[in-house]
Amino acid sequence: MKILHCSDIHGDLETLCKFADFAKQRPDIRAVVCSGDLISSPFTQAESKELARITNDIINQIIIEGQPIQNIMQFDSAMDILYRAGNKESERFKELEMKFGQASKRSYQAIRSIFSGLSQRILTVPGNSDSPEYFKELEGYDIHKKIAEVDDVEFVGYGGSDVHAFSMPITKIIDYNEKEMHQFLAETVPEIVVAHMPAFSVNDCPKEGVNIGSHELAKYISNGESNLLLHGHCHEDTAIREFKGLKTIVMNPGNLGFYGSSPRKGTFLEIDYNNGQGTSAKVYQIDGSNVKQLAETPVLKAKE
Repeated sequence: MKILHCSDIHGDLETLCKFADFAKQRPDIRAVVCSGDLISSPFTQAESKELARITNDIINQIIIEGQPIQNIMQFDSAMDILYRAGNKESERFKELEMKFGQASKRSYQAIRSIFSGLSQRILTVPGNSDSPEYFKELEGYDIHKKIAEVDDVEFVGYGGSDVHAFSMPITKIIDYNEKEMHQFLAETVPEIVVAHMPAFSVNDCPKEGVNIGSHELAKYISNGESNLLLHGHCHEDTAIREFKGLKTIVMNPGNLGFYGSSPRKGTFLEIDYNNGQGTSAKVYQIDGSNVKQLAETPVLKAKE
């Protein structure tokens, strides 16, 4: 089976259209997988800072049953109480929250329109920049906490992240639970895992000496029960790795879309999946109007 794998679109519809054009020319591709962060924030830098300030003020000032705010549900409840009381800060938060929700809906609808033009099976999970609108607008493609089969190959998805994107309201964060993810994967044991988060110490270094991956995901793949882990999230640590003595191969395609000062843009993978045996991948990059192959890895690098 041939699979196209992309991640971290970040609302870059122009690049996504070029990716889709590539897919349309490849009838041999059976599945297109996206590992989350499909949209970007609509806020200006000033609005993002304002949102962060209001959020921190409320978290630091509101006490519920003698304790500071502990979770998003408590924050949302506090916001509603303040809003009904005419609190100006909560009113501004609600305005920004509504703006984010409306922009998210439009962005997902545009992405859905692009995906609908493809003949391949589309499989997606949300990332830490995605919002609950994702589940409604991309319902037909979503495999978060679900099992999907393509040509008798089983995919299982678990999206989200333990990191909150500062440029979005915390009330729009998609729930992520490390223990739940591990339990779900251990129960389903799919051939291919689709996640947003990387596994800890594997393709998860945005800079030297820093690891941002999931310990529970690393724990799961250490058993080698799944053949592939397809993830994103860490733009900088784009790599394809296999493990000595294990059959799990881990692939991070890098960010398809433009995002801030990220050094990579337009990269994705074409995976030739062969039941974990002889699996290989080609790396492509969208450069202007061209799509060029950067590398082919018929023998994947082993993690040292």
